[in-house]
Amino acid sequence: GFLGDRARVLTKSEAIAANLFGPKVTADAQDRIGDIIAIANGGMIIIDPARESLESMMVGHHGGLSDLERLVPLLMEQTEP
Repeated sequence: GFLGDRARVLTKSEAIAANLFGPKVTADAQDRIGDIIAIANGGMIIIDPARESLESMMVGHHGGLSDLERLVPLLMEQTEP
């Protein structure tokens, strides 16, 4: 494909089956996941041209498949059922 080995490209169902969004993906989350997911390798980033001016102002970008990228801490507030 166009990105070659510079990115891993998956369909939504492939990414969900690979647990890239965790072991359980809610219907709401599935609605917000794009049909195609491209995960850049190495130092490459993928930016939507329509958002380039805003995204280029960010200090950094993340979203790769390395342990360092995947294990970003997440704080959640537990609510009572």
